[in-house]
Amino acid sequence: MTIATRTVVNESSGDGWLTGTWRSVGTSQMQPGRPGRPRSHGNLHAVIDNGNHADGLVTGEVRAPYGRLLGNWSATIVGNTIAGAIGANSPVAPDNSALIYLGGC
Repeated sequence: MTIATRTVVNESSGDGWLTGTWRSVGTSQMQPGRPGRPRSHGNLHAVIDNGNHADGLVTGEVRAPYGRLLGNWSATIVGNTIAGAIGANSPVAPDNSALIYLGGC
């Protein structure tokens, strides 16, 4: 997975914001006998508090099979490292939710 972000943080309060993109490509085929590897890409948006905790929204697409992604995400930022999850109850509660959908009704 490749993540590229831009963050702006007030050094006095530790509050700020983050925007970015992500892109991933799986290492093997998702379904045997079908060409292509699983892929995903999208956008990240978050608020930052305490200078190292981000909570936000992720939107994007997944492929093989195709779907759109909408979810909450949380992460901890330490230096140039970001660690977190989409739609998980970590690194900080409360529950985050994420959904892959095809669209329409």
